[in-house]
Amino acid sequence: MSKISRRRFLEQAVVGVVGVSTFAPLAGKQISVESFLKGGAYNQEDSGDDFIQGVVVDVDVNSGVFKSKDDRRSHVVQVTPDTYLWKGKVTTLADVQLGDFLYGIGTPTEDGMIFAEKLWFNIVSFYAQVDSILEKAPDKVRLHVIPAGGGRETPFIVVKDKDTIVNSESPSDSYDPEVGHTFQVIGLALRDGSFKATRIWTMQ
Repeated sequence: MSKISRRRFLEQAVVGVVGVSTFAPLAGKQISVESFLKGGAYNQEDSGDDFIQGVVVDVDVNSGVFKSKDDRRSHVVQVTPDTYLWKGKVTTLADVQLGDFLYGIGTPTEDGMIFAEKLWFNIVSFYAQVDSILEKAPDKVRLHVIPAGGGRETPFIVVKDKDTIVNSESPSDSYDPEVGHTFQVIGLALRDGSFKATRIWTMQ
């Protein structure tokens, strides 16, 4: 089993490090990062671009500008109609909120602004094991899970819905989780502390 942290995953997926355009959650099975990011993968041949990360501290939807801040510096980011913006799905700046964390790629200007090419908000990648099933309905499953393979130290909740992709390239409701199942999730961190699974790779 190959493990990958959220930061490492995003650096590989977004920046396009040589030789790591895919990763393998399951032994002998490679999952294309680009197949998840759906057009948001960064072209390694692009040049002059900045890798952006931080927390949103200001948003102006009308002007298409938001500000973010990390431990080292602040960014003023311009979103255009051509910007690829993901927050659980491809969306617009209207869905971005103060406190959202982001990773992205953009072109810096002489005045210090960054014109965003691709942005991912609140994206997470982790391994977990099902501890209990809180809700199981045809269009929604809520799982209480514990961390697997390091990383998080406390239990948390993962939500799977009708749009979650399981082990394939199209939404599937064929996965019936059971207590003890282990999986990798790529998804969206929600405001209530839970996580919406966009992709699940099972490990049974």
